Amino acid sequence: SRPGMTHSAILGRRLNHSVINLGFSGNGRMEIELAELLAQIPARLYSIDCLPNMGPQMVAERAAPFVRRLRELRPDTPILLVEDRINTNAHVNPGRAAHHAGNRRALRTAYETLLDEGVEHLHYLRGAELLGDDYEAAVDGSHPTDLGFMRMADAFEPVIREALRPFAPDDTPNAVVPSAAQLDWHRLRYYAFVHFNMNTFTGIEWGHGDESPQTFAPTEFDARQWCRIFKEAGMKAVILTAKHHDGFCLWPSAETEHDVENSPWKNGRGDVLRELSEACTEYGLKFGVYLSPWDRNHPLYGTGDPYNQAFARQLTEVLTQYGPVFEVWFDGANGEGPNGKKQEYDWDLFHATVYRHQPDAIIFSDSGPGCRWVGNERGFAGETNWNTLNAADYFPGTPRYRELTEGNRGGTHWIPGEADVSIRPGWYYRASEDDRVKSIDDLLAIWYGSVGRGANLLLNIPVDPRGIVHENDAARLLEFGDTLRAMFAEDLAQRPGVASAATQDNPQWFGNVFDDDLDTYWIAGENQRFIVRFDPPVIVDHIALQEAIQLGQRVAAFRVESEGVEIARGTTIGANRLLSFEAVKTRRLEVIFEDSDGTPTLAGLQLYNVPSEVELVAGETEFLDAQMIEIRARNDRYAQVHYTLDGSEPNLNAPLATQPITLSKSCTLRARAYDQGRA
Repeated sequence: SRPGMTHSAILGRRLNHSVINLGFSGNGRMEIELAELLAQIPARLYSIDCLPNMGPQMVAERAAPFVRRLRELRPDTPILLVEDRINTNAHVNPGRAAHHAGNRRALRTAYETLLDEGVEHLHYLRGAELLGDDYEAAVDGSHPTDLGFMRMADAFEPVIREALRPFAPDDTPNAVVPSAAQLDWHRLRYYAFVHFNMNTFTGIEWGHGDESPQTFAPTEFDARQWCRIFKEAGMKAVILTAKHHDGFCLWPSAETEHDVENSPWKNGRGDVLRELSEACTEYGLKFGVYLSPWDRNHPLYGTGDPYNQAFARQLTEVLTQYGPVFEVWFDGANGEGPNGKKQEYDWDLFHATVYRHQPDAIIFSDSGPGCRWVGNERGFAGETNWNTLNAADYFPGTPRYRELTEGNRGGTHWIPGEADVSIRPGWYYRASEDDRVKSIDDLLAIWYGSVGRGANLLLNIPVDPRGIVHENDAARLLEFGDTLRAMFAEDLAQRPGVASAATQDNPQWFGNVFDDDLDTYWIAGENQRFIVRFDPPVIVDHIALQEAIQLGQRVAAFRVESEGVEIARGTTIGANRLLSFEAVKTRRLEVIFEDSDGTPTLAGLQLYNVPSEVELVAGETEFLDAQMIEIRARNDRYAQVHYTLDGSEPNLNAPLATQPITLSKSCTLRARAYDQGRA
């Protein structure tokens, strides 16, 4: 047969199991010693083929004792007895056909005897179901062709699945699980929030609604520039403030005169939403909108249903003219309108309008229903972060917003957290903040506190009055994207030599954790741990975990051990959990589940050795006499630090900092850490 076309190889692919075919070249004839040998292999099922070399008398004498001994040693493992296959010899050699028939009768008798004795988990496959009854499945009457092997796999597969069914882990979903749209949303992880509107030109955060549309006048508007930068930075989507509290609309709206149609931009023929949605399509980004129901300009605001209907019509305009909308963002702000009145929002109407026109859109608010605020604008979800929420306890503008940081364990609805934060102190652009763009360290802390805790990160970029992303923000975004790519460039769990352990729960699903497919998963068993072995050993300082959240969020507490020593600990996992720790060199890592709502699952596990930062320890940076300097890698005792004193770039040929060095004259010291040859 061609490689990969034996029935065992085909079954391995179909069943997602390792299928081992042990052949004894005519010498293995159901000896008791062979049963004892097989029992040493921790299989989930033993399939015993009775081939013609035994003969009916030997099958009658040995089959039942063989199975009894194997069952004694492996009391709970299913055993499948397989008749020798009927093949084309039955048509050309009557004597051999009679021999086969005798074997099958003897095996069937042994099987029925064992069933009468009460032997459990015993299964049977008839030979007539293996090759079929024609001349195309075997080349010489006994050796299968590709077609023959496929027929054998077709016959084996349902019997094996049925035999394993009672032993399969329970993968029944929890009562509360994400929708298909929410699953897609979780996998975005990181996208842009763009605050660009009337406030960009007035310099205030919340407009009053009395601004003239003539104030909106970008001079270099370029949505393609936005999207190019966002794409290069690693973002997956954009959400734009299509209408903020001042009521100015970035599209020509039939519901108001306070819009771009009455601005000088493009002589009133511009449409920010159209240009952005087209740029998103060009750069492969998803498109989302923020619409504030608070409208400090609209004359109907505060009148009840008339205004709610007008706002629903504005939603309809936005949701029907610009293609797919992945998220609709509702702010909970509710102040007075131009008539001094407040409005009671009809959230049921607003939600119904969204779902009527964009059924897969995720609706954001303090209480969802698609995703929720995390209770702060610093970009941090809770150390414990549940994707479930008791929806009836919260509403947009809820005073209990601090509870949204962690969500509710066992909550009634799947409403995951979205962490919003601005790259600058303010949400809208101010020239006075050009030098206050968040540092890489600031952004990394936010990444660990949001994406690293299972929330999505919505990072605000305040587009400037020209209508483009300011140079400082663009540079920092691209630098942050490069930093993330460098930190997580190599997943060490994908290296050759990664394997399961003999004591692994449900090893047949081990590979699902490393297949880069979050739709496949591993389920824990009685040991409540996932074990990874490495040969050769690896140096790691980060672990990322993902649950199979399509079955619900379950893990409430876990720890990570390296060769029996705890190196990290966490509470929830959810869509993603990223933990850092001091670098360890290990041959064995274990994720041990300590508390969960249901059987723990893993859909993904990644391991990293993040490039080390160099730390300089010196008494003074300015000195008259000789000064002793220590150069070392922070939190990584395995990294090697190379340095130069002439300002040149330190490479692997530069001196190695193995001990403190003494400086006796002025110099330009540069140092770089290397992990296994990687800077």
